[in-house]
Amino acid sequence: MHETSNEFAPASQGELQRFVQENAAGERRAEVCRSTRPAVILAPYWQDVHPDHVAASQLADDARFWSKLSKTEMSGDPFWPPRLYHYFSVHLRIHPRPSFVLDISDHIDTKMRAIGCYESQ
Repeated sequence: MHETSNEFAPASQGELQRFVQENAAGERRAEVCRSTRPAVILAPYWQDVHPDHVAASQLADDARFWSKLSKTEMSGDPFWPPRLYHYFSVHLRIHPRPSFVLDISDHIDTKMRAIGCYESQ
């Protein structure tokens, strides 16, 4: 398992969209990218019926963009996370064509235990 971070925003159901609107500057999220230096960022697909999923996608995009800027007062050295992958939710109203599919069959039990940790799920 790789290290993960949930330092971007509050995790309460329905609060993420409001958080993004009230905190337009991506400096804090960029500082997390600079300090953790992720090789890969996973984010929800940007078109979704759930406003929090759309907001989470925007948070990831903003963090990646802001983290590369050099003429800022942000802590940490500029860093551009090399890969940003968007994943699809099962309740999309659109039917996009994925660019790749990752088989998680060997890890489905771990995934289900992780999902079970969240009351809202």
